[in-house]
Amino acid sequence: VAWRKVDTDKFLTIGKMAWTPDMEIIVQHVKHSEELDDWTLVLPKVKLSDAGLYECQLTSIGGYHTHVQLNVVGPPITNPEVILTGTQFVERGGQIQLQCNATGGTQIAEEIDWFKVRRLACRRCSV
Repeated sequence: VAWRKVDTDKFLTIGKMAWTPDMEIIVQHVKHSEELDDWTLVLPKVKLSDAGLYECQLTSIGGYHTHVQLNVVGPPITNPEVILTGTQFVERGGQIQLQCNATGGTQIAEEIDWFKVRRLACRRCSV
C-alpha cells in the first residue's frame, strides 16, 4: 500500500515506511485476517498546507486506488474564551438580541445551547 498527495509526484509512504522528510507521517497497519488489512495514514500535526486530495494505492494490483479529501479549517485555538454581548435588561414586551462568540478549545463548537436563568426574589434583602 502506498499513500501520496495527488498534487505531488512523490509518494508519502510505501508500506510502513515514510518517504518524505518534510512531513511528520505515521502509517498504522492492522492485519485483521489473511484477506483484510487496514493501512491508515496519520498526520499528527496537521497544517493548513496539508489540505488536499490524498490517494491510497494498492501496489500489488495495478489500477486500484481510492481518494480521500483532507480539509483543514482555521488555525489551532489555544485560549478558550466566551464573550457575551447584549442588553442585560429590557422592558416587558421589548426586543432583546444576545450574541455569543465562542472561541478556543480543541474543537470548533457544532452548536451552542442557551439557557434562561431564573433568579429567585429575596424577601429580606439588605443592600
